[in-house]
Amino acid sequence: MKILFIMPPMGAWSTYGIHRAPNQLYAQLASFIRKKKLAEVQVLDCRAEELNYEQMIARVKTINPDVVVLGDFLHSTGGAAIIWHFNETAKKVKEVLPKTKTIVAGIWYSALYKETLDENPAIDFVVVGEPELTFTELIENLNAGITDFSNVAGLASRSNGKVHLGPHRELIKDIDVLPLPAYDLFPMDKYVGHTYWDHFAELMTSRGCPGGCSFCYEWSQYDPRHPQDFVSWRIHSPKYIADELDLLTKKFGVKTIVFQDDAFNVNRQTVEELCRQIIKRKIKINWVILGRADDWAKQIDIFGLMKEA
Repeated sequence: MKILFIMPPMGAWSTYGIHRAPNQLYAQLASFIRKKKLAEVQVLDCRAEELNYEQMIARVKTINPDVVVLGDFLHSTGGAAIIWHFNETAKKVKEVLPKTKTIVAGIWYSALYKETLDENPAIDFVVVGEPELTFTELIENLNAGITDFSNVAGLASRSNGKVHLGPHRELIKDIDVLPLPAYDLFPMDKYVGHTYWDHFAELMTSRGCPGGCSFCYEWSQYDPRHPQDFVSWRIHSPKYIADELDLLTKKFGVKTIVFQDDAFNVNRQTVEELCRQIIKRKIKINWVILGRADDWAKQIDIFGLMKEA
C-alpha cells in the first residue's frame, strides 16, 4: 500500500509573513506507520514547494497513492481556513483517482466528524482524537479488504449512507513509545518562520493541556464524547525532545524552532532537564516556547538556565 500525506497550496496569516513548517501530524503519523511496516509513505508539501493546485494534482496522479491523508495538529498558518484547503484537495484527488481512499485527521476534524462526512462526499474517513492507533487499525483493515469499519475505535465512517463513529479510543499513555518524526520525508531546507527565520520547524512535544480553558480551540482535536482526553496532559521525556533537536540541527540544519505545545512548561523538571541536555549536547538552536502564565510565574528562577540553553 502507498500512503501520501498532502499539504495543499496555501499561504499564512498576513501578519505571519512567509510561514512554512513541516506538518507535525504527517511527520509523527508517517513515522509510526513506517515503523509498523504497514505501507510505503510519502509527503507532498505543496506549500513548501510552491506548487499550485494543478501542479499538485499532476504530482498526485504520478504518485498514484492508495490512500491520501489530510489534516494537521497545528493551524499556525491560517486558523480554521486551512480546512477548506484540505476538503478541496480531497475533492480534487477523488476527481482524478476515484478509488483512492481519503482520510482526514487532527484539529477541527475530530469535533466536526459528522459535518465533515455529511458535507464532503470526497472524504472517506475521519480519524477522531489521537491518530496513531486508529490509523494503524484502519490501514490494517484496508489491507485485509475489510469493508465494515463501524467497530474501529476512534474512526468515523459511513455505513448505509449514515455517519457512524466507532467506540472511544484510549490515549497513548507514554508518548515516548512513538518514534521520532519522519523529517526525512520533508523538504527541510524550504521552511521559514515569519519571513526571517530560515531553516525553521514547529514542534509538538506534548499532548493535551491541564488548563481546560473553555475558549481553547484545541478541544477540537479530541473525541468530543470524552472531554477528559483534552486535559490528560502527556509530554515526551527530556531525552526524547533533546534527541529530536539533535536530529533537526545536526542532520537537517534547522536553526530556529517553536515548541507549539499549548502547555510546554507544566512540569518544571522537564524544562530544567531539557535545558541541561541542550547545554550538555551543545545543541545550537534558537527556540521559542508557549506555556501558561500561572506556570511561568512559579518558574522565574530558571529563566537564566533557559536563556543559557
